[in-house]
Amino acid sequence: MDARSRARNLVATSEMSLDEIWLSYFSVGGNAGSFEMEAFIYGVDVLGQIDLMLLECALTAALPPDVIV
Repeated sequence: MDARSRARNLVATSEMSLDEIWLSYFSVGGNAGSFEMEAFIYGVDVLGQIDLMLLECALTAALPPDVIV
């Protein structure tokens, strides 16, 4: 599952909020703002390759090991 789908699924299932996803992403060095992150998650905008890797890293690190998305 790609980063966009994982993030959208987390928000839809209330595992993480948009703000929590953005904060996790920002804390590992992401450059996009919260508005840009929301636009990316809902398919309105794109992220660069580095920011996609940082988002994947943030999603993996922020979730407990027993959560599979």
